[in-house]
Amino acid sequence: MPVTVKDVAKASGMSVPAVCQILNGTASYREESIKKVNDAVRRLGYQPNAHARAMKQGRFGSCALVLPAGHEAAWLPRGLLKGLESALSASASDTHLVLAHLPDPALIPTSKAPKILSQWMADGLIIVHSPTIPAATLTLLKRNRMPCVWLNVDHPFDAVRPDDRAAGQAATEILLKLGHRRIAFVDYSREEGSPAWHYSNLHRWAGYEQAMITAGLRPRFIGGNIQKGAQEFSRSWLHREDRPTAVVVYEGGTMAPILLGMAYEGLHPARDLSLITFCDDTWVGRMSLDAMIIPGRAIGEAAAHMLQAKIAKKSRYPTQPIAMTYGAGSTVGAPSA
Repeated sequence: MPVTVKDVAKASGMSVPAVCQILNGTASYREESIKKVNDAVRRLGYQPNAHARAMKQGRFGSCALVLPAGHEAAWLPRGLLKGLESALSASASDTHLVLAHLPDPALIPTSKAPKILSQWMADGLIIVHSPTIPAATLTLLKRNRMPCVWLNVDHPFDAVRPDDRAAGQAATEILLKLGHRRIAFVDYSREEGSPAWHYSNLHRWAGYEQAMITAGLRPRFIGGNIQKGAQEFSRSWLHREDRPTAVVVYEGGTMAPILLGMAYEGLHPARDLSLITFCDDTWVGRMSLDAMIIPGRAIGEAAAHMLQAKIAKKSRYPTQPIAMTYGAGSTVGAPSA
């Protein structure tokens, strides 16, 4: 049989109301009384009935991190979960984090509400946006009454994201200060001038473009919607006489085909071509890249604080961009003579 509050009260010599108030922290008691209750809880192995508490308080004491179907589609920079968990657990409500995966649209009709929405299971949602989320599911997420904070999206309200534009400008300015003038922006996930699948494509380009124009230089775009042959494409522009002396690379995954192309062409990072990209510190540490680092923990903490404010006040909050930091590696140097 599970241990009840009555058992704790009997073992501690306190009344049931007093035990409830001490456990919930809703009233002041002498240290001696609190110690008696806590000792009884530890001795008996008492576990609070979360369901009963939720029914009474109208709160679950939990927030759900909603992930898109498929692990490969989830945007989870290093430190994000730690930031969410630490900020939630340190709050006055001692909220815990649960994970909820959206259903695979190939298996479940998109018109069917995800379980996290059809059944009230958390006090609020932190939603990792992805282009793989079906439009019908997005509509359900936006219409539900549960407080929500969005990640990885450029909504005007109720979102937390990296400050990609400022990071793109900062990355370019680092190269400019070293003396580079032929600096290009490399993006293998979209054509020049075409709409981007994600806001960060355009924001990082815009930051780069602003830095180049401010320096009186002409921006240069290298890329395209390259699904295959990225290494060969890299060799094609690396082989040209007018190749840039430095590049700002849209994302860390594009660095590999560029570096392999450089190896085939006999070029060395930093000496013959400086490269700076955007990634979390997992990539930076593994490949010794110069990069603007996505602040996963800070994003998680900011999202948790925003969601708790929304749960308390039921209002909208302006989207909060979080600054990236520069991580120095071995792929950037001054232009060769």
